Amino acid sequence: MSVGYPPEAITAAALASDVASEMAARGHSVTVLAPFPNRPQGRVLGGYRRRLRSVDDTGPCRVVRVWHTLSRRPSVASRLAENISFGISSSLELLRLSRPDVVLLNTWPLGAQWITTLVLSQWRVPFVCAVKDLYPESAWQHVRLIRHRGVAALLQMVDRAVYRRSTVVAPINEVMRQAIVATRRIDPAKVRVMPDWTSTEGDSPGPGAALAVRRELGLPADCFVAMFAGSMSHTAGLDAYPDVAERLRARRDIRIVLVGDGNMRERLLEEAHRRSLTNLRIVHPLRPQDVPRVQSAADVLLLSLLPASALHTTPSKLLAYMRSERSLFISLCIL
Repeated sequence: MSVGYPPEAITAAALASDVASEMAARGHSVTVLAPFPNRPQGRVLGGYRRRLRSVDDTGPCRVVRVWHTLSRRPSVASRLAENISFGISSSLELLRLSRPDVVLLNTWPLGAQWITTLVLSQWRVPFVCAVKDLYPESAWQHVRLIRHRGVAALLQMVDRAVYRRSTVVAPINEVMRQAIVATRRIDPAKVRVMPDWTSTEGDSPGPGAALAVRRELGLPADCFVAMFAGSMSHTAGLDAYPDVAERLRARRDIRIVLVGDGNMRERLLEEAHRRSLTNLRIVHPLRPQDVPRVQSAADVLLLSLLPASALHTTPSKLLAYMRSERSLFISLCIL
C-alpha cells in the first residue's frame, strides 16, 4: 500500500515501484493499492480519471487505484481529507482481496496508517511500516492546533499504537530510529533503518549541459545561479526566497532559480510577479530524468526547511543533490 505510484515522480512512488517489481521478479504475486496519480499539485494526471476503483494488470504487478479526495491547497483540512479518504477506501479494497502474506505500509501517517493498521491487526497480517517523517512533530511548525500539548500527546499515542502493531518499523535514518525508540517506547529490535535510495542511471549530464540549460532558462552564462530543485512544499520554507531575491535585487550577477512543482509554486509565481523580481525564476516541470542535467546549471544547490520539520524530516532531494557534484547550502527558514 503506497501513497504514490508511477507515473508520479515522488519518492513514495519510486519505493513502491522498486519493491513491487523486485518481489514480482522473485515470483511473488504482488498487488499495489495506490491513489490516482495527482502529485505534486493535487490534479489527476493526464490519461487517468478519478473513480471508485481502477485496476491495471499490464505491468509486473497488479495496481489498484482507489477513490480519494484531492489536496490542491497546502491546508490542514485538505491534507487531512485526502489522508483519511485514502485510508478508508484503500482499507475497504484490502478487505476485498485474499488475505496477504505480508504488507508494506507506505501510506500517510496517523489517519491512513491507523485505519489500515486496524484491518491488518484484525487479520493478523504481518506488515512493515515505512516511516519517512515523524508525526505530529514534523507538523508542529505550521499546524497551530498540534502545538497544543493535549493534541500532540493524543497524536503521539496514535502513532505509537501503529508502531506497536507493526511487525517491523522502518525509518529512513538512524536519528529517526532513535527518536522512535525513545519517544514511542518501541522495542529497538523491531525498528530497522530502511534508507531511501535512488537510481544513478543518467547522472552524467554530459559536456556543455550547464550552458545549454542556462540558455534554455534565459540565464546569463556568467551569472551565479543558486538553485532549489524538487518538490515545492510548505515545509521547504520557500516563502524565504522572494525575500532573499528582494534583498539581492541590485546584484545583477546573481539569479535564484526554483525548479519543480508543488502546492507552493503558484503562490511563488504570484509573489515574484507582485514584487517584479526579475532575479527570481520559477521553472516547471522537472522530470526525474532531467534532474542531473538541470542541476548542472547551478553554482550552488539550496536545501531549506522549516526548523521543526528539519528535526524529523529527511528531504528526498538531498540524495540527488549529493550526486550533483555541486556545492550545497542548507538553511533553516525561520518564518
